[in-house]
Amino acid sequence: MLKKLMSVMALVMAVLIITPDAEAKRFGGGKSWGKSQPTFKKQPSQTNQQANQQQNQNNGTAANTGRRSGMMGGLLGGLLAGGLFAALLGGGAFEGLQMMDILLFALIAFVAVRFLRGLNQQKAAAMNHQPAQAYQGPQAEQQWQQGGFASASQLASGGEDDVPFNPPAGFDANAFLEGARGHFDTLQRAWNDNKLEVMQEYLSIELYNALAEERRSYGSEEINSSVVFIDAELVRADHSMLNAEVSVKFTGKTRDEVSGQESDVAEVWHLERKLDQANSPWLIVGIEA
Repeated sequence: MLKKLMSVMALVMAVLIITPDAEAKRFGGGKSWGKSQPTFKKQPSQTNQQANQQQNQNNGTAANTGRRSGMMGGLLGGLLAGGLFAALLGGGAFEGLQMMDILLFALIAFVAVRFLRGLNQQKAAAMNHQPAQAYQGPQAEQQWQQGGFASASQLASGGEDDVPFNPPAGFDANAFLEGARGHFDTLQRAWNDNKLEVMQEYLSIELYNALAEERRSYGSEEINSSVVFIDAELVRADHSMLNAEVSVKFTGKTRDEVSGQESDVAEVWHLERKLDQANSPWLIVGIEA
């Protein structure tokens, strides 16, 4: 019985080691940071789909290449896991195992992985409550500001009653989403290269301080995550005399070029802009993963 238990523990550790969490290497680490807002849960509207269509066509070749690379990473991981299984089976560690035993072992491995991810999310939540440093720096170019908005009714129809969709005047949804996809890639590159000064241009003071601390925690560890493909849709918009707020939902896939592993993207970025200040840029104030 003891021999069987030790074999199970070895298998669980192999699962944890062979399946690296590529999600943790992308910008934000796949965690929630800063402010949160209620948003629409519906599928992308026709307008958002049209806005994403051209970008998806441009990214088609890169996406296919990324899938092949990710598949190779999965095959290598499978070979390593297969070698461990062969060693365990060859040593007689699993003699007498029944199907229920195998299912139980798989459940233990799954729970262990989920538990470790939960710890990372709790750490991120705790860091969000740390006091912000007194950073004052340059702001991003106004690439997120565009012209008129023509599809608010399409996006808001059928949505939750408590979620506002009241974009500011002179707001072009399609142009904004096109810029948002580009900024997603820009921030991922800045995260890879540890260019905190680039991150400063896009983030609020509080969010920058939290994410800069997270990036420093990696030390000299190599980070090289690329965006395989990314889509964006507007899921919330509101404004007052002083401020404008917009929430953008990103869905897509990133790839850790070091391990070859891919991870799905499904997160919402909350942005704010001061309307009482001329040429004020949009700044990211929160990320919900």
